[in-house]
Amino acid sequence: LTLLEVMAMKRPDGRTGDMIRPMSVEQRLLHEADGSARWSQGSCSVLAGVFGPIEAKQAKENYSKAIVDVEVKPPVGAGTMEMKELERAVAKTLSPSIRASNYPRMAFKIVIQLLAVDGSVCHTFVCIVCVCVRTHPWHVFSFLPAL
Repeated sequence: LTLLEVMAMKRPDGRTGDMIRPMSVEQRLLHEADGSARWSQGSCSVLAGVFGPIEAKQAKENYSKAIVDVEVKPPVGAGTMEMKELERAVAKTLSPSIRASNYPRMAFKIVIQLLAVDGSVCHTFVCIVCVCVRTHPWHVFSFLPAL
């Protein structure tokens, strides 16, 4: 198949290869969070909140810098090993962007709630975390690696 043939093929939802699913974003939805957003793309929807700086749990505490703690919650039931991998990937991606040395022994908690999933979780995580972190009022993240 050529690239043109692939782009012309119809997907199960009727889109061609060069079409993306409709996107929407809402910011500052969670009043208890320091930053929050909901990202929807097609039938995939994710809500996330950033909390912190907060006191780090003693087991995870770093005496010289802040840590990024990520929790992913599935739409129903308990988390899976895939969710744990996504938690580690998000934390690893964001950790270099935080001004961690300004917040020793502290943590930034990111909670990601999957509302509806249709297969594009990784892309959606990158989008939601970037938007959510940008809404944090303290601007503690020096840059967003995914942008």
